[in-house]
Amino acid sequence: MTGNVIYLFSNEAQSEVTGSIVIHEVIEGVPKDRYEKVFTLNLDPIDGTIALTQIRAIWHDASDPTVGGTNQLQVLNPALGVLKVNIFAADGDDDVAIASLDLRGKIAFGDDVPVVNLQDTELPTLTQTDAGIDEGNGDSQSADAGTFATTFQVSFGADGAKMSLTGDGEGQSRQPDGMRYGLNFEEGASTGLKDTATGSDITLHTNAAGKVEGQAADGTPIFTLSINELTGEVTLTQQGAIQHLTTDGAPNELQTLAAGAISVVATATDGDLDTAENTFDLGGKIVFGDDVPTIDPKLDYN
Repeated sequence: MTGNVIYLFSNEAQSEVTGSIVIHEVIEGVPKDRYEKVFTLNLDPIDGTIALTQIRAIWHDASDPTVGGTNQLQVLNPALGVLKVNIFAADGDDDVAIASLDLRGKIAFGDDVPVVNLQDTELPTLTQTDAGIDEGNGDSQSADAGTFATTFQVSFGADGAKMSLTGDGEGQSRQPDGMRYGLNFEEGASTGLKDTATGSDITLHTNAAGKVEGQAADGTPIFTLSINELTGEVTLTQQGAIQHLTTDGAPNELQTLAAGAISVVATATDGDLDTAENTFDLGGKIVFGDDVPTIDPKLDYN
């Protein structure tokens, strides 16, 4: 969508009215206007049938959350200009009567909206381990990260993706900017995990930095989750130890974030700012490995 105003042009020879945008261009230093049709109205002069054909997407003023966009219509503005059908009647001795029908408000265009579906695709499992935290017996670990954007199948429809200006000066251009990602959870939601130090349930909260934090009952941070709103990349960092149910003697047991605790939300915005969203549950995709005690025998030969 260009955001250009649509103007009406008449072609009386073809009994046609076109709604067109005017695109101002400079070709080899010479200004030139190019006209692109958005819709056409064709009148049959014999039976008065009018055919409306839409060619390009039209801006709709109100955001529209309904698939198919049929619940919001944009009509020719009755306050602007005149668009009438003139009706002529002639009798046997050529007496003529003329009447007209105003078409403004009778020509309407429905909206289209984006659609966001989930699709089966290979997704990362983000892993941290008790052994890798500061007090752990393993090697120091870095945060684990992976993108979940690929699970969302997005169609922006006829209006295309929302566009935003990027760059400066002559290098400025309009680029697609219709996707945003976030994390959705309820403050205080249970993770299905327990803090080792206190034995308390780990619950989800928003910390001062705006990240999602799994906290023990005393507020101690156990892990954090954050997301890149542009790419859908989720980052997991562990700070405290998590209870593991099996005494396995090796750090190979995984505790998993509960289903329904937190989700990735993908929001699509189209060219006239209609939105759609879908969610993907991170339960089963956030896991924590164990740590175990070690004994380093000291041999004294003295």
